[in-house]
Amino acid sequence: MNTAPRIVGRKSAFKGWNSLEIVTVEAVDRHGETKRHDREVVDHGDAAVVLAVDRRRGVAVLVRQWRAPLVVRGEDPFLLEACAGIVDPGESPEETARREATEEIGAEVGALTRVAKVSVVPVRMLRKVSPKAPATAAPVSTRGWPAHCCAMLVKSSPATDSKVDPIPMV
Repeated sequence: MNTAPRIVGRKSAFKGWNSLEIVTVEAVDRHGETKRHDREVVDHGDAAVVLAVDRRRGVAVLVRQWRAPLVVRGEDPFLLEACAGIVDPGESPEETARREATEEIGAEVGALTRVAKVSVVPVRMLRKVSPKAPATAAPVSTRGWPAHCCAMLVKSSPATDSKVDPIPMV
């Protein structure tokens, strides 16, 4: 017997920058009974993120951006983030990572290595993020960093180059 949850109904509730669907899922509970559950699902599109590292200077570059949900909650709306963005139609996550590094911090990145594929808030959102990291010690071109960028000092050793511990710059 197949006990995997299955979609038995879908209704579009909103389409804009995000889309919102009401999805009816049929699932077997722990008592073996089949139940139906209505759930709201937000689709924000897949995204890619790259942590740009300037190895000559020993810094990772982050961008300071505001986020609307923090404005709604009355919190400081600005976050320090790695370069990230939505994967455009016909674009690979690698192309998105490069485009976002150029758009957000004016950096041209070298070789990229996929670090992981993760789902962000999978309870309600459909968004897979493809983190990328520089694959080699080739420096990132960082001329003309915009004022909204923040450099962070990082510790790394040649033996554990993929393990980088951020240390806030004083």
